[in-house]
Amino acid sequence: MGDLGLRYQASKTFVSVFSKKHPWIYGNALSGAISALPPASLVRVVDGENKFLTHAIYEPHASVAMRLLFTTDPFDVGQLRRRLASVISSKSKKNALSPTSCYRLLNGEGDRFPGLTCDVYGKTAIWQPYLKFWDALLPELVEEA
Repeated sequence: MGDLGLRYQASKTFVSVFSKKHPWIYGNALSGAISALPPASLVRVVDGENKFLTHAIYEPHASVAMRLLFTTDPFDVGQLRRRLASVISSKSKKNALSPTSCYRLLNGEGDRFPGLTCDVYGKTAIWQPYLKFWDALLPELVEEA
């Protein structure tokens, strides 16, 4: 996973989009300072007064350059594990009554895991990361699931 020490001071455009609870920030809403951050980073985003706004995944090669992940600070991987356990519990209960054993367990931003899906086919789970950010973290999350 990206360096948890990375910080980005949001532009006014970013703050405006963020205040509307939009989960995505497009590249044109970011200031030039963003180019100093490495791709696939988890970034602590602050406003012009250095007040924490969110943790976001930075992927410069996508039109959606930042995807919001957590609005709590500080970030720790345990938050992702707890969130995933909650999603699995909720969806497993809902799908237990389904006539099929195939369903989408994890639906990206809809389940607050931007850029990551998981489909279940019987007893097999297919994990699909759409962001490089998840590559290093996915084995640990899957093992826990």
